Amino acid sequence: MAIWRFPSNDYGEKKGINDSGVSLFRGTPLRSLAREICQNSLDAARAKTIVVEFNAFDIPTTKLPGYEALKDTFERCASFWSDQKSVTTKNFFSNAIDKITADKIHMLRISDFHTAGLTGSREEVNTNWTNLTKSSGVSDKNSTAGGSFGIGKFAPFACSDFSTVFYSTYDEKGMEASQGVSRLVTFRREDDQTTQGIGYYGEDRNTPTYSQLRLDPNFSRSEGQHGTDIYIAGYKHFAEEDGWEKSIIISILDSFLGAIWDEKLIVKVGDIEISKPNLNELIETYKEELTGYTERYYEVLTSASTKWHEENFMGLGEIKLGLLLGTEEMHRKVAMIRQTGMKIKDQDRISSFVPFAGIMFINGDKLNAQLRVLENPEHTEWQVARADNEVQARALLKSINDFLKKKVEELVAENTREDFDVAGLGSLLPDEPEDSSTVAKEENVINKTLVIEKRIPQKKAAETASSNTGGTQGATYKEGGFEEGDSV
Repeated sequence: MAIWRFPSNDYGEKKGINDSGVSLFRGTPLRSLAREICQNSLDAARAKTIVVEFNAFDIPTTKLPGYEALKDTFERCASFWSDQKSVTTKNFFSNAIDKITADKIHMLRISDFHTAGLTGSREEVNTNWTNLTKSSGVSDKNSTAGGSFGIGKFAPFACSDFSTVFYSTYDEKGMEASQGVSRLVTFRREDDQTTQGIGYYGEDRNTPTYSQLRLDPNFSRSEGQHGTDIYIAGYKHFAEEDGWEKSIIISILDSFLGAIWDEKLIVKVGDIEISKPNLNELIETYKEELTGYTERYYEVLTSASTKWHEENFMGLGEIKLGLLLGTEEMHRKVAMIRQTGMKIKDQDRISSFVPFAGIMFINGDKLNAQLRVLENPEHTEWQVARADNEVQARALLKSINDFLKKKVEELVAENTREDFDVAGLGSLLPDEPEDSSTVAKEENVINKTLVIEKRIPQKKAAETASSNTGGTQGATYKEGGFEEGDSV
């Protein structure tokens, strides 16, 4: 019989509300949710195009598996930490108790299709199922996959008023399984034992139930429709003023423009579909809220003026770089997109005066494997200090940046002055000579004092500043040198 079980901590460490995994995503919960979910689904792709659905709905409280035991757990947690001076824990459980005693509970279902699902539900160690439901800091994906820290699983919990999530899968081997996971705090059980803070809804010995969980009354999987369903219980963003869909849509456009353009990914958020044919309309609709230069990158993808380069980079595999010169509004950055289709970062320090935008698709297996090691847990930076060999890591990142600079310089050289005026650079070039037949040849003397202003080139100034930093220990490579505490 499936029930909630919270294992004893055997008089060991007590766990508080600020769990290191969940708290990592509380600052940007929906943005992080969209990034982590879509990345995980892309890693499990079994077709050229996968589909991910986000759908919010309500259920009667009595339909939530084990709701009475969960309510009792919230009350025990609140009591156990009642003497704590911080109000964070008190406020969390006061809100959770209010929500679970209401008539209805807000839910969010996230489902993917054309994926492997969560395989290994009947095994205990090192499977996709156990790594997601019963492991922390564990990832066993291949070297070109997006996730590498095993902490992305915590993102859904940051969006739950109950810090509770239910998993259900129908995997590519035809196996079905479901289980609930509640990441709470240490509390005292009825038998006077204190708990680890994490609980499982399932069968004996915290094993899953070997059937699919169907909480959304309007959804079920058909035969052969493999994939994973994640149900966020007590979905806290259901009633946001601008609609719960908006933040997820913006995050997907910012983070997965490359995957959508390459038709690796289609995302359905409520009634809105994010797919290649709809990109233009969506970017126009949300352009005021887009935060990752998405509008400029879309222009790179669609412009006939974009210059594309494809080559085997340093023998590490294929890269595809698109560069577009433009007006001063161009942000002088390149979207660095790894093999999964997710943008890792906006590479800068390429040119201080050429207005351009670019996209680099990093497709090579070996190059992806090396860069994956350097990614931070949020998958937004490459950091040299994470490498076993920092010298090689610095050299790789410098080579990438040098390559981008070289291609920008080549593109500028290919354009004539009539085609392109680089942010006022044309004013420094000599004017076209006037027709000598219509201009009198005479010498003019201007009776005015000429003031000459001395300017130090930006690159030279940056080098001078860099020479005063006192070395590169603990630093990260950027154009012109290394900066303490920076990320590449």
